[in-house]
Amino acid sequence: MSLYQKEKSYVDKRRADGIKKSAAKGNYRGRTPVQIDDTKLIEVITEYRSGKLTAQEAAATLGVSRPTFFRKLKKTENK
Repeated sequence: MSLYQKEKSYVDKRRADGIKKSAAKGNYRGRTPVQIDDTKLIEVITEYRSGKLTAQEAAATLGVSRPTFFRKLKKTENK
């Protein structure tokens, strides 16, 4: 076994141990999702669909980016 392979297996094992330890604590892996008040979201979506707000204005009202606004819009349509 070469030195590189030994080092890689050591690093992989340490990373896996760290992930297990973090999961045991209940930590969320990855970025936490953006929290938006449901009533405000429904209100803004209603105004967006009626044409009173553009997508950019709706996103700014909610304090999120346009792609995030469209993701939330898509999730509410699927419910």
